[in-house]
Order: sequence, then C-alpha cells, then structure tokens
Amino acid sequence: MSFLGVAFPFRIENGSTKISEGLDRIYESIYQILLIGLGERVSEPTVGSKGIELIFSISSRRPFILLDIKEKIEELDDRIKNVNITLVSESDGEVKFNIAYTYNTEKYNDVYTVIK
Repeated sequence: MSFLGVAFPFRIENGSTKISEGLDRIYESIYQILLIGLGERVSEPTVGSKGIELIFSISSRRPFILLDIKEKIEELDDRIKNVNITLVSESDGEVKFNIAYTYNTEKYNDVYTVIK
C-alpha cells in the first residue's frame, strides 16, 4: 500500500517527524475531517465537517450531521467510498458511532472494506 505522509496529529518521535502509512493514513484522514470545522481553514473554507457539532447537538439533528460527515469524507478523500455511519449510542454527553467504508488502492487496484 502506497499511502504515506506526515502523521496526524503532528508529533515528533525519536527526533524525527512521525510518518504514517497504509491504513493509518486513511484513519488519520477521516480523523482530520471529523475534527476540522467547516470553514475553519481560511484558505480552504470547504474543508472540514460538522463532526464537532455532533457532540453538542440535540438528538433530532444528529442524523443530518452524520449525513454531512458521510458526504464530506467521500468528497475530501477520493480513496474512500461507500461510507456508512451508524449511531451506536448516546449518553451522558458521549456520542459513539461506527464508520464503515471501502477504500481503493490505486497501486494494486484492490478494494477493501473496513469497519472501525
């Protein structure tokens, strides 16, 4: 698998910038999309999602926010397709959800499905 880049969140390990690769790169990409608020990046106002709003939203808005997250993941990372997000539980200010998706490696032309 040829996915390689600077780890997110950025960190130094053993005196060097931490590099991530493979599936970790895809997990980190989703993590970034979830944590960056829509419009937060001045030079890239369409990057990000309403992921943070999921924590503080009322229950009736959560399906719309999950739909936004799904659409943003598919739009912002062209390796990821067929995203399916399901709400697992919500209690005491904690929201848990699963993200299932398929990703395609261009180098090997393989397709994988991952549930995390």
